Amino acid sequence: MAKILATVLVLTALVGLIIPFEKSDADSDVLFNSYASVGGSGSSTPKSFIAPCKVWVQTTITKAYAAGSQRVSPDKTFYPGDGFGYSFTYGIIGSSGCRGPLPKCPIVSIQITGTSSCGKSSASGNAEITADWNASGHLIKLQVDAKRWECHLAKVKKGTKWVCGWRTISTVGQFAPSVIKPKIDVNLAQEYLNDADGYKSGNLDHTYYVWDAINIIHNPVYPWKNDRVGTLSVKVTKTYDLTLEKEYQCESNPAQTL
Repeated sequence: MAKILATVLVLTALVGLIIPFEKSDADSDVLFNSYASVGGSGSSTPKSFIAPCKVWVQTTITKAYAAGSQRVSPDKTFYPGDGFGYSFTYGIIGSSGCRGPLPKCPIVSIQITGTSSCGKSSASGNAEITADWNASGHLIKLQVDAKRWECHLAKVKKGTKWVCGWRTISTVGQFAPSVIKPKIDVNLAQEYLNDADGYKSGNLDHTYYVWDAINIIHNPVYPWKNDRVGTLSVKVTKTYDLTLEKEYQCESNPAQTL
């Protein structure tokens, strides 16, 4: 009897699947909501007048799907190559001394691509996070301006005079997704195979005879693996110093039969 030794080298890489973009607008699929505004009810003093004017923007981030599978992890973190939907709704509150809103389109994006549209009162789009593992500073944002009428009493050579005009005020809606770098471990397990008569293909002390079959289960492990089936996949490269007879790619163990 000879004890058979085998060396297994396993290299893994996490890859995003090439998948269509599916966006949901359901309330339960909202990941992030924020409101920002600048301006107010105005003011009037002996030396100045500021018209009532406020510009505001509401940012909403929603989940993206592919064939019913979420492209975001349960803790609201993203992997490189993930995606999400977004919308910016904006407007002004004021009277004749307030003009706008004036969105600064197109939407600014850093390490994010996708499609977007921008209108008078809202902007929306589909965001695709870059697949570059080394990227950082991921961000989408939209600046929205308004024009506010103001008058100020200014000093001149012969006294003072009122200086009036339109002043720009601005607010920003933005979202910075939390993108984690893939961290992959591989669990290796040695399991016996059974032949057609039900006998195991190895000895109980984990030794083998020549021509016995050695069965090794490679299980890549990474955060939220079971929750991301369908939107993430793992590329596994294995090197053996024994002859490879068969190999199975599966989410769970196959039948342990030769």
